[in-house]
Amino acid sequence: MFSENVEVVRRLLGAFNRGDFGALNELDARAELQDEPRIPGAGWNYGYRGAVEWAEKLRQSFGELSFAIDEPSEAGDCVITHWRAEGAGKRSGAKVAMAGYCVFNLARGKVCRVEFFETEGSAVAAARQRCR
Repeated sequence: MFSENVEVVRRLLGAFNRGDFGALNELDARAELQDEPRIPGAGWNYGYRGAVEWAEKLRQSFGELSFAIDEPSEAGDCVITHWRAEGAGKRSGAKVAMAGYCVFNLARGKVCRVEFFETEGSAVAAARQRCR
């Protein structure tokens, strides 16, 4: 049985995977979401509108894209997890697969920050600094 914080993250990713951006109610209105840093032009997206734009940008580039998380662990108010994404380029049809680590910060039962990392060690170090 997973904790409520892990379930919040799972529900948020489920809404994204369904393309149901109106159901992103697991997201804090002032949320900060990082683009995966290995993607050219990566940056930060802010608030609910930024989250929707981020999701739409990914869907425009990759069409069907799905995220999954493995091995979630908690550090205070954060969920640290290995993630993987699979999809296909919308124009090229080329298969795309990426993976890494992510820290989801939560406050008052909502995701307020999502940050991507290439290694588990860097995700854990960030969580130690940021999470209560």
